[in-house]
Amino acid sequence: MSERGRSMSAALAALLGWGGLAYLVTRASPQPYTWLLFLALLLVTLTFTAFLPLQYLHHRLSRSTPGSALRQSFWLALFVVLCAWLQMRRVLDWAVALLLAAVFGLIESYLLSRE
Repeated sequence: MSERGRSMSAALAALLGWGGLAYLVTRASPQPYTWLLFLALLLVTLTFTAFLPLQYLHHRLSRSTPGSALRQSFWLALFVVLCAWLQMRRVLDWAVALLLAAVFGLIESYLLSRE
């Protein structure tokens, strides 16, 4: 798939995800399955939303594989989703967020060194 096709697909998935999140937040009652659906939609939506600027930065600054931009956008989205889940459980503080960010940064730096 070309870079333009990946961008268009990611933009469409991000728009659908934001629409799904808006519908879920405004129409659904807070039950256990809706929290799970919210976190899953948030992960998909943030992954494809972050993919667009990361793909542009990868294209302009480095000639890495297209998969690395998608992988980095997934790490970012997973970080936000885990922070949101921890905040729902009332256990998130700055030290936990910093530790999560450090773990994801170390994993990504390891994966980049293996490319």
